[in-house]
Amino acid sequence: MDLSRDAMLVGLRISAWSGRLYDREASDHVAAHHDANSSVGRYNKRLLPKAALAALNATMNEARTRHYSNSLP
Repeated sequence: MDLSRDAMLVGLRISAWSGRLYDREASDHVAAHHDANSSVGRYNKRLLPKAALAALNATMNEARTRHYSNSLP
C-alpha cells in the first residue's frame, strides 16, 4: 500500500445542539438551600424530551463509527 497514492487525509467534526440550557434559577436555589457558593453547582434543564433528540444522536454516533472503521490511526 502506497500511502501517497492510496490514502486521503480526512477530518471528522460533528457538532449539534444539545437541547439543554443552563438553569440559573435552579443553581441559585440549590446553593442557597445548602448554604454553598453559587459557583459550585451548575444545573441544566432539558428543553426537549430525551427521545426527541434520539434520532439525531444515533445518526451522529453512526457517522463516528463509520469514520473510525474506515480510517487508520
